[in-house]
Amino acid sequence: MGECIELPRAVDVVRIEHALREAVRGVDALHLRFSVSPDGPVQHVVPPDDWPLPRLDFRDEPDPHRAARAWIDHDVDRPFDVHGEPLFRFALLQLADDRWVLYATYHHLVNDGCGMWRTAKFVADLYTRGTIGAPPAERLPGSYRALIEAEQAYRGSEEHA
Repeated sequence: MGECIELPRAVDVVRIEHALREAVRGVDALHLRFSVSPDGPVQHVVPPDDWPLPRLDFRDEPDPHRAARAWIDHDVDRPFDVHGEPLFRFALLQLADDRWVLYATYHHLVNDGCGMWRTAKFVADLYTRGTIGAPPAERLPGSYRALIEAEQAYRGSEEHA
């Protein structure tokens, strides 16, 4: 699943990168990795310490929008390695001095349409908060670890039996 958000103004790339990285740290679902055991699939929570954030400049292309769109179409079709890499990718694409695209793609194992919207809204809120110094309006989703612990406790309970 992928999305592109056009930013029709100059962007502080340091600030937006900081907002993206802070959001990823805070959205536990983006920390999921998977493996296969003799008992079947297993999920692991592994916070991504470092992940690439390409900054691609299409300003010198004859049609920057078309060139960026071709790059996006290629990237969104690239499969994820569910056993190793983070199950998301972001990129900042510059089309003009005052026109950017924030690109995001996620494996459906870690995000859905509603989650993409909430993540984008949270990144925007973090970016804006960094710009104006206001407290965040958007709350992070609950802890995924707490959900896993609650599920494990339930599976071992009399209620589950």
